[in-house]
Amino acid sequence: MRIKKIILLFQTRNERYWGFRLVRCSDAKMVEGKITGDESNILAALTSDDSGWVHDYFYTKKQLTEKELFAMPYAGCTIEDIREFVKKGFRK
Repeated sequence: MRIKKIILLFQTRNERYWGFRLVRCSDAKMVEGKITGDESNILAALTSDDSGWVHDYFYTKKQLTEKELFAMPYAGCTIEDIREFVKKGFRK
């Protein structure tokens, strides 16, 4: 299977705050943001579509300071919020 996207999950040391960077492999376009949910919200938003789970991605985690994470734009909390944020980011 060909990898279509790379997902980098960001977390603070205490895993209280989360963010992500999504890179589309076809054109290297990137979207990143912080959320008020947790890791499962990000993965559910970015690894499933309306018809089910997809397996065309690679993901890893990286620890950031709160200052670094809070410098990112806010992507929302719910799965729908995150998906809409990513769609808008890729349209720019």
